[in-house]
Amino acid sequence: MVQKIRKRKKRPRKNLLSIRAFCAKYGKANAMIRPYIKSGMIPVVKEEKGAKLIDEDQAIEYLKNNTQMKLGAITLNPDNSGKIDAKKFKEFADAKTDSEKLKARKLQLEVDALEKTLISINEIGDLFYQAFSTVKIALLNLPSRISPLLVSENNEHKIHEIIKNEVTIMLDNLVTKKLNEIVDKKTN
Repeated sequence: MVQKIRKRKKRPRKNLLSIRAFCAKYGKANAMIRPYIKSGMIPVVKEEKGAKLIDEDQAIEYLKNNTQMKLGAITLNPDNSGKIDAKKFKEFADAKTDSEKLKARKLQLEVDALEKTLISINEIGDLFYQAFSTVKIALLNLPSRISPLLVSENNEHKIHEIIKNEVTIMLDNLVTKKLNEIVDKKTN
């Protein structure tokens, strides 16, 4: 049995690339190039097996002249060779580094600001202990302060009024004392 050997026609592949290869080479998403191909703005050559190839030179020329699209992260040399200009690459890398440094600095400033506003759990516990201790002492001193006033009173309403006034004065004094402490800390 003799098999037929198909001879492949040699086609000029000099500037033909698959769509995927073109997108990878120039750093573009497949979805960005396909609309130009579907609309016929970038010509396509079909292989025998159905693969679509695009002429690299024509695609680059169209995209450069008719779109705002930059090819790759860095623009190409004027000769469209696809090679990256070393000077432009260094400028791009330096700009990217500076941008990342600024982002890191901004994040550091945000962290510093947060650290100044956060209080540890131990500090909160100490503050509550001090506040409750102060209130406890003031409440325990209340009977000794108001008992002389209440001894001579028989009117229930009057007794209630005296206790209410004394508790209010005591709490006002505590708040005023605490506010003064806060002001003193901020001014020092």
